[in-house]
Amino acid sequence: MLLRITTIVFFGMCGIAAFAQPASNQVTNADISKMLKAGVDQRLVKWVIENSDGRMLDTSPTAIQALKAAGGSQAILDAVSAKAKKAPVAAATAASKKMHSLRMKHGAAAGAALRNPTTSARAEKQVESLQGETCEDTLQTADDCHANHKTGCTHSENPRYDAYLNYLKNGLPNANSTASPDVNGGNPVNADFFASLESGIPDTLTSTNHAQHSVELAQMGEGQIVTIVGTLYYTIHGGSETCNCQLSGDDSLIDFHIGVGFADFPLDAGVLSQLRSGSEYSKILSRRDQHLLDQPAVVVEMTPYYREQFRPNWTFPKVQNVIGRQVKVAGQLIIDNVHHKPADDCGLADADLSSCWRASVWEVHPVTSFQVCGADHCDVNSANWVNLDDM
Repeated sequence: MLLRITTIVFFGMCGIAAFAQPASNQVTNADISKMLKAGVDQRLVKWVIENSDGRMLDTSPTAIQALKAAGGSQAILDAVSAKAKKAPVAAATAASKKMHSLRMKHGAAAGAALRNPTTSARAEKQVESLQGETCEDTLQTADDCHANHKTGCTHSENPRYDAYLNYLKNGLPNANSTASPDVNGGNPVNADFFASLESGIPDTLTSTNHAQHSVELAQMGEGQIVTIVGTLYYTIHGGSETCNCQLSGDDSLIDFHIGVGFADFPLDAGVLSQLRSGSEYSKILSRRDQHLLDQPAVVVEMTPYYREQFRPNWTFPKVQNVIGRQVKVAGQLIIDNVHHKPADDCGLADADLSSCWRASVWEVHPVTSFQVCGADHCDVNSANWVNLDDM
């Protein structure tokens, strides 16, 4: 309304009848031309454009030329182009807000459908139909990404990433979820549990055919919530990943990759102090000492969209600050089949121990709950667990 009133006032000052806008924050090329021809200060015209929603703007060559002919400066033309370019993503994001929470809580639901004999065939076809997508240039935030791309996206015009894997990674399980009784009896999973999972991985699983094994993987527990109790060995920033639309550069856009081991922290207090202060283990440790941290650790990941929706107080420095302490982590069990190879997965019988960097290709992703022991030691039901949110 303020935008419309301001525009009307300026037109009145110029002795011109006020034009009618389609909505209080919408403006058309015709409106802009009227203002320009009436001699309205171009700074105000630019302000009007920038504070519109951009959906009614036309950036075709003919329309831009018409604005130029009406006296529009390059700043005006640039403002029209920029606002119109952002409009499709903004509109799609707004339209998807109401359905987004339903669409994205899919991990457990997909797993349940795949395990049910009466629905598994249909569910398998549905996950096999998921496709990789190409990112728009206008994606800027985790909300832009996940509201518009349920399987993430890539800058490539020919997406080749594993769409079902990303679909699982981008899930929003209930933040109050508890461990499923169907996986390890609901008890915390440990190194032996992950070793057992490794032995059951289909031989034909590759980095891109997750959906083709969705039923058997669901029967192994994929998509269900599990709990891990162990020691936090390391945490590192994730990079530019297709699950997050290849966004990067800020903690709000990337995963936090966290390694949880099942023994005491294996290095000395000096290393621990450096890691808690923000040093990356790959930059301060020899390859041998790096492997003391990563090879026995299971990967758990805090995802940017999950943090945004449910855990805004989970920050990277907070996680770093509790390295070496006992933690209890809950989240969705998935197999990150991209790393199903000897060079990455130390759990394989033919693992390359000179390079592999994870105890298992199975991981917890996304993390839904993260607690830290507030005493010397906590059992799973201890009253001394403290939520990371509150630290």
